[in-house]
Amino acid sequence: MFKKPGFPEKGDFVICTVNEVRQYAIRMDLDEYDHKQGMLYTSEITRRLVRTLKIFFKVGRKVICKVMDVDPEKGHINLSHRRVGAGQERNKQKDWKKEKRADDLLKQLAKLNKLDIKKLHKEIALKLINKYGAVFPVFLEVARGDESYLSIIDKKIATKLIALIKQRILIPKAVIRGTLVMSSEASDGVDVVKKAVDKAYDVSKKAKCELEIKYIGAPKYKLMLSCTEFKEAQKALDSVVAAVEKVIGKAGKVEFKKA
Repeated sequence: MFKKPGFPEKGDFVICTVNEVRQYAIRMDLDEYDHKQGMLYTSEITRRLVRTLKIFFKVGRKVICKVMDVDPEKGHINLSHRRVGAGQERNKQKDWKKEKRADDLLKQLAKLNKLDIKKLHKEIALKLINKYGAVFPVFLEVARGDESYLSIIDKKIATKLIALIKQRILIPKAVIRGTLVMSSEASDGVDVVKKAVDKAYDVSKKAKCELEIKYIGAPKYKLMLSCTEFKEAQKALDSVVAAVEKVIGKAGKVEFKKA
């Protein structure tokens, strides 16, 4: 697994491995950093866990902690376990798993092209971490089509990496399904509805989302909108419905119900 340079910052959440359990403190290896250790004192552990210190904090167990203090000159890092909330723990675990996915992809790149993985860690992972703070989010943007993020690494390696990323990383999609009711009492009502549908497709295209509208039976239509993220999908849906309402006008009816 590639390592981050330097020290973590105060307030960071870090993945740790229990190295040594003492009476009043636990020595922890910081998995994301090269040869860095921190101290977790019992004052920063909940009373319930202090009572069973050696049971919960077994040597080799991975624990998520919060960085309370950092002294780079002395090499001291003080940690807290009791100040880590359930949501923060879940988010950190997700980020850690994503970075492991990125590392696995680099190992595949090394194996397929007979390259040294340590060299790839230095020439790819370290450069991306220094500039962007993480590796997997960069790979995800490349999978989405923005290859400029890899302009800081060797072009030949970047070309091979891009091909592997697009092959192995599937873009997650947020999909909203439902029934769109459209009707118009205008004399050219049929044409108005057709224009509304065309406008809906134009709006979804500008939002970089995929839209599908299928006729069920007047005045109902089946609608499916796909975007990369749910917030984008919801925003795009609001824009689509608003555009349809504008075309239909007061002489008609527009309503959307999620499936």
